[in-house]
Amino acid sequence: MEEILFPLLLIAVVAVAGFAWTAIKRKRRLALLQSRAKFIQQYSFPAELRNRLQRNTGLDLAQSGRVLEGLRQYFLACLSAQRSRIAREVGMPSKAVDAAWHEFIVLTKEYQQFCDKAFGKYLHHTPGAMMATPASAALANTLHQFRQPAIGPAQWAMLGTVPLLFAIDRELGFKDGHMHDESTIHQLEATRQMQIASMGGGSSASGDGDHSWSSSDSGISPDGGGSSCGGGSSCGGGGGCGGG
Repeated sequence: MEEILFPLLLIAVVAVAGFAWTAIKRKRRLALLQSRAKFIQQYSFPAELRNRLQRNTGLDLAQSGRVLEGLRQYFLACLSAQRSRIAREVGMPSKAVDAAWHEFIVLTKEYQQFCDKAFGKYLHHTPGAMMATPASAALANTLHQFRQPAIGPAQWAMLGTVPLLFAIDRELGFKDGHMHDESTIHQLEATRQMQIASMGGGSSASGDGDHSWSSSDSGISPDGGGSSCGGGSSCGGGGGCGGG
């Protein structure tokens, strides 16, 4: 009898230890995500970034501040995507915010330091044509992040029922901007749902985002696979941020 009970007991102990270790890893991952979200939420963008944004886009002081808040929301969406099991890339739905991202990258030292603390690695900006995820699916993944609880204490910024990041070009009347409204948001949500269904469970979308961010190289893997945020990301026409 003892010969049977001992192996069973050993198996049970190993199983319990495995579950405990998995719980510890999940807790650590969540703590790291929350720490990075807090950093992004409290980060003060360089004054020179606002100056460059105003000078190169014609935005005034208040408008440039609004766009930088949109950029903060985009970075938080990239971080949030580490929890996603569907799309690897997060699309950029705003031309104005994309312009701010470009200007931030030019400030190489500040941008590198920001990425290290926010994602653990450099967030690259690569043409959307190089994305592994279709632009519509990447945009739907961005929208999906705003449908989830925010990682940190601060809530997602909204303009009515539309996330600020999707509404800001229309709000500012930004030249050649992406004019997302409730109709396009519904289309994106439908695309996300189709994507989820095709995988046995997520959603996708149709839209005209420009860039992508893939969260696959940060050293943090979401439970069940999917994406992790951090380095080798990309952004370019028709995409979002994506890993390389």
